[in-house]
Amino acid sequence: MTRLAALMRPDAAHAQRLVGPAGAVWRQECAQWLRAPFHCVFWGPPGSGKTTLARLLSEASGLPYIHLSAVRDGVREIRDSAAEMAGKLLFIDEIHRLTRSQQDVLLPILEHDECWIVGATTESPRAVFQPALLSRI
Repeated sequence: MTRLAALMRPDAAHAQRLVGPAGAVWRQECAQWLRAPFHCVFWGPPGSGKTTLARLLSEASGLPYIHLSAVRDGVREIRDSAAEMAGKLLFIDEIHRLTRSQQDVLLPILEHDECWIVGATTESPRAVFQPALLSRI
């Protein structure tokens, strides 16, 4: 059974239906993001549209998208996905749940732009990410 949030999530063709903070961010920043993809983390409360923004970025840029969860997936899945998704969009939900040592696996991926990493968190990035990771996102 598909979750209601997934059924109601707008796609790139209907991005104007995106409301709230995510809608404002999408309308203001979308063109800039698509010109030059960069690594980023969306920070906000649950249900604010972080995952939807990542999906819209993937659709609008034409890049394949893979969704990982820091709660479910570990270092091996992140490495495998980055290798498989070279030049693509890798979304890591609940990225704040990665331990400091798990965050280390992201550093070479970010440094060498192996794939476009987009994360989502409900926690302040400054409080949960190591400085090396913060400097690259």
